[in-house]
Amino acid sequence: MTSTVGNKPFTFGPYPTDAKRVNHAKIVDDMLMIIDNDDDPFARAGGVYLYHLNFDFDDEDFITFMDYVDYADLLIEGFKSVPYIASADLEQPYFFSASN
Repeated sequence: MTSTVGNKPFTFGPYPTDAKRVNHAKIVDDMLMIIDNDDDPFARAGGVYLYHLNFDFDDEDFITFMDYVDYADLLIEGFKSVPYIASADLEQPYFFSASN
């Protein structure tokens, strides 16, 4: 991943991933989303990798795997085919406290 801060770019990594083909990557706040699919989404079901980013560059756990969403997570009862993942988007998550 490469980011631009001011006018001087810097690069994080490299960091290994299990993605076979990164078709899209997006960072929102401290979350990284990687879309793993082919240009033809019907060639392979694909998936979405979610990572947490720790911007403390001295910490060895700069990037932490959170979850992998694949076609099996999207199966709907009664659906008889494979749900192919063609694209995804990540918006800023909002977390609300359950206490009043």
